[in-house]
Amino acid sequence: RSHVDEYEQAGLAFAQRLGFTIARHFFRSTLDLGVFDETPFLASLHTAQAHGIAFATLAALGDTPDMRRRVYELNKVTAGDIPGRGPFYTFEEYEQQRFGHAGYRAEGMFLALKGAEWVGLSQVSLHEQLAFNEMAGVLRQYRGQQIAQAPKLLAIRYAKAQGRPRISTFNDAANLPILTINRKLG
Repeated sequence: RSHVDEYEQAGLAFAQRLGFTIARHFFRSTLDLGVFDETPFLASLHTAQAHGIAFATLAALGDTPDMRRRVYELNKVTAGDIPGRGPFYTFEEYEQQRFGHAGYRAEGMFLALKGAEWVGLSQVSLHEQLAFNEMAGVLRQYRGQQIAQAPKLLAIRYAKAQGRPRISTFNDAANLPILTINRKLG
C-alpha cells in the first residue's frame, strides 16, 4: 500500500511502474467563498426544518466531554457508509484528530437534531488561509431529506463569516451522495 497525491505525476508513474494500482481515489474539493451565493440553497434548510430538524452548534449545546462523545458516536455511525472507509478512529484518536488541533472551533461543529436525537453533522475547522470541512454525514434513516446539505450550508456560512476566502474538503471518488451535494454547492 502507498499514497500518492494526484498532482504528483512522477510519483504516480513510479508507483505504477512498481506494479501498484489505484484502489481508492481521494481528491480535494474547494469552494470560493468570495463568489458563493447561498440563496439557491436556503430551501434545503427550510426543507429539513419542515421535516422537524433543528440545527445547533456544539458551542451552543456545550462543548463537554459527554457532548464530544456523542459527536464521536454520530460521526462513527455516519462514516461507516463511506466507501472503503475501513475501521473508524478510537475515541482518543478522534478526540486528537477533530478536537485537539488549532483549527478546531466548537461553533464550527453543526449538528442536525430531531428532538433529542442527533441525526447529522458537519464540522468545519479554521486555518490561516482557508476553512476545512472535516466531515458531513447523516444517519441512514434521515437521508434524502436535504439534511446533509443544510448543515454543510451552515458550515459554509460560518467559514465565510470568519473571513476565510475558501473552504475545502477531501472526497472519495466512490462516495457519490456527498459528491452530489458538493457539486451542487459548487
